[in-house]
Amino acid sequence: MSPALQAKLLRVLENRRIIRVGGTDEIATDVRVLCATHRDLEAEAKSGGFRMDLYFRISGFTILVPPLRHRPNEIELLARAFLRQSARAQRWPEPQLSPDALVALRRYEWPGNVRELRNAMERAMVLHTGAVIEVEDLPDSIREIVAPTMVALGGHHDIRDHIADLERSAIATALEISRGNQTEAAKQLGISRRTLIYRMEKHGLKPLPPGRKVMET
Repeated sequence: MSPALQAKLLRVLENRRIIRVGGTDEIATDVRVLCATHRDLEAEAKSGGFRMDLYFRISGFTILVPPLRHRPNEIELLARAFLRQSARAQRWPEPQLSPDALVALRRYEWPGNVRELRNAMERAMVLHTGAVIEVEDLPDSIREIVAPTMVALGGHHDIRDHIADLERSAIATALEISRGNQTEAAKQLGISRRTLIYRMEKHGLKPLPPGRKVMET
């Protein structure tokens, strides 16, 4: 935003009045202003690239949104939401994400943040066959990054086994900490009790009376 435009915006925010292009009369405004930027405005203001008075005027309530690479736990939720939206728009069945694809999505750095993730899911919707999206359906940039890791781990099946072991261990630990209380264990894991019971059955975990450890069936 040019210095001249910054001055005009500041004037509008202070006076709450505008003059339309080509007009002469002032018009009162009653609006809420939301600003978004990927730059450090405070640093810009100190260096003279942004008006300090305007910075203080618009920074009354600030929400810092970290880049997607710093929010790995949100990647799966966002990816599934974008797939759902794309499936509805195209009137196609909503596909699932394979364990390998989820690993790839979490390991990627996402320099384009959420917009890049949305594009990747829309691309996968077009390319996938069947009911599951695989790593092969993801953009080349993602596959090139995760391919060496998959090879190092011994291939797709080893990755699935590794993920399953981690999930089983986390569930068993949560159940032990909560002394067999499934509701409390589900809360610790951030899942519903129904999902916890399903995954316990999936991994062969059998709940025992309080005070005893979780054992395999």
